[in-house]
Amino acid sequence: MFRFAPKGNVYWPVTVPTVDDAGTIGEATFLVLYRIFSRSELKARSAKLTKALVSKVGASGGGANIQSQEQLQKLVDETEAMQKQGESELLGRVLGWKDLTGDDGEPLPFSNANLKAVLDCESLYGPIERGLMEASRGAKAKN
Repeated sequence: MFRFAPKGNVYWPVTVPTVDDAGTIGEATFLVLYRIFSRSELKARSAKLTKALVSKVGASGGGANIQSQEQLQKLVDETEAMQKQGESELLGRVLGWKDLTGDDGEPLPFSNANLKAVLDCESLYGPIERGLMEASRGAKAKN
């Protein structure tokens, strides 16, 4: 049965890499409750990202023509600002989780502090970020 979520809150499976005490690599899946993007929000977000990329690459498609330290610093600053915006989006759109445990094996309660700690872990940030986009589009991203 299909469940329509008009409020845009959806649990979505997120799979992350794991390593046990013996060094065995595996993966684990937990559910993240997202406030997904609406279709119009996705279109606006895509247009904004496209505009930013075009301004970086240039109309000729020849890549950024960086000729000074100041231009390079400006590009770095703009890139960092876009990354912070992405982090801020996640902080506002991740509303909870299920099946995520802490070091002690006990369920990790959802809180802003725990969310920030989880997102600060690079191996978790990427899959959670991808999960938001997958959930918003209703399909798993292809590698």
